[in-house]
Amino acid sequence: MKELSFSELLLKYMAKKNAKVNTMAKAIGVTDATIVNWRKSAKPRSRERVLVCAKYLKLSMLETNGLLKAAGFEPEVHPFVKNIFEELPRHRVMLLLTKTDWNKPPYHEALEILKAQAKDTYKNNVLCIKPPATLNANINNYFSRLGKQCKFSGVNDAERFENALETHLEHNKKGLFLLVSRFEQGADSPREQLADIVNSLIDEHPHFHVVLWDGEKLGTLKFQTDNMPLLKQAKVKYWPELTRQEVFAFDYFKDLPSDLDDTLVDQFLAISGGHPDLVIECLELKKRYPNLCVEKYPEKLSLCECIYESFTPLAQQESVRQQVYEWLQQEYLGPTEHYIQDELLRQLYWKNLLIEREVNGEKRLFWRCQAIQMGGTQICGKKNR
Repeated sequence: MKELSFSELLLKYMAKKNAKVNTMAKAIGVTDATIVNWRKSAKPRSRERVLVCAKYLKLSMLETNGLLKAAGFEPEVHPFVKNIFEELPRHRVMLLLTKTDWNKPPYHEALEILKAQAKDTYKNNVLCIKPPATLNANINNYFSRLGKQCKFSGVNDAERFENALETHLEHNKKGLFLLVSRFEQGADSPREQLADIVNSLIDEHPHFHVVLWDGEKLGTLKFQTDNMPLLKQAKVKYWPELTRQEVFAFDYFKDLPSDLDDTLVDQFLAISGGHPDLVIECLELKKRYPNLCVEKYPEKLSLCECIYESFTPLAQQESVRQQVYEWLQQEYLGPTEHYIQDELLRQLYWKNLLIEREVNGEKRLFWRCQAIQMGGTQICGKKNR
């Protein structure tokens, strides 16, 4: 597919936002003639001008980078993603964990940002695979699907997949990046064989770097499995908490109130505890009730569907419900560990209901926000009344 020019992208985004030439020119500090010239064929002379333009048009990070590239400038790099690629040459294997499913908003955008940066860092020497999730996939079908995803020809079993991957490595001496999402799903045997193949090739090819991306199940494999050297040597990194920058940059948050500013976003992040779905609900509340004071937001948020869906299954079993209810009355739930041993506490953490905060030099687990405590108490406390 032909890449659009700067002028074509600008016309597209201005039309999408219904942006007028004179209004946009005044807002970003240029003349009307400058915008007209950009819309014809000219390009901005400075990278900063493109960024100002992208901010005015409320472009996502991926859209902003497309505009920068079309104008001939380097892309913006997410600080956390930048750190991943700075550390990979040293660690070689990395587990990138998120507290919600990686293919759900807003993390699917983070995944695309990671892929884009990988292509830039490794000069397009990037392979992305998703092993079959079915437990019924036999080894040949499993590796045949992986071969197709890598665009390897003639791969229909594990041996041919390993040979094709090694050949690819031989032809890419300057670096090869492999991103595996959904690694922990599916049948045990083919997954273990894939881990053995990748592990052996990493030992032989120092320029081979691997990121496995998912959440709770992948973390459990890391800390509870003894037969996968690939996971034992892997560096663990957690996708960071949501920031103001991502609220403005991710498409998931694009339908923003017109009067949204940095201060209000910071307030919403504090009220929601940075939970993506609760941030979205804050934005919706702002549009529906523009004069609603921020003190009223927690009560409104406590009725959100995402809170109901998180706590309702926990309330079905009496002993679990009672334990969760007791925890909901506490300020914090104890110190954190590399791997949370208590199964129920671990479940709450991966449901994105808990957050890690540092207090007096000690990392502790807290409920993510007041709204979650209020909603959870209402659901789990009904039978206690």
